Amino acid sequence: MTILISGNNCECRFYRHFFIQILITLNNCGYPLLKVISISESYNYTMKKIKFCILAMLALPLTGCFSNQHLLSESDQYVGEWVLEGGISIPGITKRQPGMIIEENLGVAGFTGCNLFKGKLNIDDSSVNFTLPIVTHKMCLPEIVEQEQNIMNVLRHTTNIEVVNETLVVDSDDRFLIFEKANKHI
Repeated sequence: MTILISGNNCECRFYRHFFIQILITLNNCGYPLLKVISISESYNYTMKKIKFCILAMLALPLTGCFSNQHLLSESDQYVGEWVLEGGISIPGITKRQPGMIIEENLGVAGFTGCNLFKGKLNIDDSSVNFTLPIVTHKMCLPEIVEQEQNIMNVLRHTTNIEVVNETLVVDSDDRFLIFEKANKHI
């Protein structure tokens, strides 16, 4: 599942965070979700209130799904192999799904569908973000180029990273990416 929210006209970061939590919970509880969700700035305040109320009503019966979340240490929760949900993979062209590996030393290595990137995950008291100084530059198909630009823009401008039920949410101001843990422990 790839979720792309565009526009900076969010009334409150809490609503966007709450929206992300509901989508992840619905997905983890077995409810199929939309592949791409787009909220434009043209929606008026009333529509936002109506959508929030609908989402809040959907969340109430699913509160039991939130109870199975477990918290790990700040850096341990990010470590592992993560696969981009909804990423484009073309048989015979791309050899694997787009994703990234976060190592114990917080080194990051990833694949966008065409090019590789390498860097570091930075964690401090006030923020979590990526430093990605190394990116290869191969010639790619247009579909992959667009995906790569979206991935790299979100990673380079990350404002928040959160792990919920083995789902990694990487959030920038106006977009976010959803990664699933590659080797889930059941």
